[in-house]
Amino acid sequence: MSTIKQDKKLLDNFFVAMMGKLRVNRHKKVWTTESLKYLMERLKEEVKELEDIIKTKHYSKIALECTDVANYAAMIFDKVTSPETK
Repeated sequence: MSTIKQDKKLLDNFFVAMMGKLRVNRHKKVWTTESLKYLMERLKEEVKELEDIIKTKHYSKIALECTDVANYAAMIFDKVTSPETK
């Protein structure tokens, strides 16, 4: 079982990685205009990419792919919880 301190460190590090990936892709279409169906399809694609990259054991690439999965999951979360993105 993890401690609150360990959880915070994990989330802080993951947040930094997720933000870095979002910044790199800022030039792309605004996700808030996308449908839940589209976001879910993209999430599935990212999970498939993560499954494929895990087999290579390239840990830095695995970490980057994890941020893609998390970012799409976060977009879906925001879409269903924020009135301005529904």
